[in-house]
Formats: sequence, C-alpha cells, structure tokens
Amino acid sequence: MIIDINEWYSEKLKSNVLFSYKGCLTSEKITRFLNEIEKKVLICENHNKIKRKIYNVLVESLQNSYHHGVEMDKNMESLCDSDEFKEASKFCIILFQKKDIGYKLTTANFVKRYKAQLLKDKLDQVNVLSSDEIKALYKLILNNHEFSERGGGGLGLIDIAKRTENKLHYEFHEYSDDLYFYNFEVNVS
Repeated sequence: MIIDINEWYSEKLKSNVLFSYKGCLTSEKITRFLNEIEKKVLICENHNKIKRKIYNVLVESLQNSYHHGVEMDKNMESLCDSDEFKEASKFCIILFQKKDIGYKLTTANFVKRYKAQLLKDKLDQVNVLSSDEIKALYKLILNNHEFSERGGGGLGLIDIAKRTENKLHYEFHEYSDDLYFYNFEVNVS
C-alpha cells in the first residue's frame, strides 16, 4: 500500500514536538536547522553530554538525508509545507521530540527502490551489534582508512548507534514504482 505522507506527518506531530519541518533540504537549511534545534536543546536540557549527542546525531542524520536522498521533482512539490520548491534540492522531514526520557529525532526522505534494500541491510547489520562491537567496528573503519567517495566510509549510521547506544529504528514505505519513503528514528538520552 502506498503511504500518504501528509497523514503520516500529521500523526507524528501529535506528541511533544519541539521542532518540525517538511520541505526542501539544502545545505543552507541544514545549518539553519542545526542552529534552531540547538537553541531548543539549550532551553530544555542541562546535561552537556546529551546536548553534544543530540547535535552530533542531528548532523549525521541531516547529512544522510541530504547526501543520500532523491532529488525532488514537481510531483513532490505538494508535500512541502511552503512553496519553496527548488531544483536539485531533496525532500526531507525532520521531527525533534521531547520524550519522557530523552529525545527522539526522526528524519524522512525518499530513496530509490534499489538503494532501499542496501540501506535496510546496513541498518540491520548495525542493529545486531553490541555496543562494544559497534565501537570496535567504528575504530576498524577509521584505522583502515576505508572511506567512501563522500568521505565517510559508511560511518554515519555506525556513529549514531555508537553515540546513542540505542537501536536504530526505520521503516520503508512504498511511494511509487521506483521510490520508497524512508523514515529513520533514533532516541537520544
């Protein structure tokens, strides 16, 4: 069944949202969002360690959406909250929520069908590792200089799992013949 993204988004907005965005993602907006969320965290959170975790997880998550998401087309324009459609930008949803314990960061974007399975496999591989195994894998990749053409060597998801010491939650929803709507959630405490 094909997902109704606006309905999905509306449902997510119902619980303690400190920041939300649905629209075009550009490198300039990443900087703006980081600043806006950082201000919210400064108000809500007293622990510097948690503030650093949130910021680092946010950076990795937004970079993943920006670098690995699908460029928007005119059909996606109606999904944006404002009329800011720009060629070569990526569609992204960002939700930052206060939970009873800690915070939840949700990002969502589109991925090509063929990439969805690769991403799912990578997430599942990270999720089966223990905290110590994740730290060891992180060091192994860094020490062996195994970097991708984007420079990360696939460290983003591993870094998020290492910092949060939580499982990475995700879903893939069919959107069209060649696209999936991918949402990624991580708890930071």
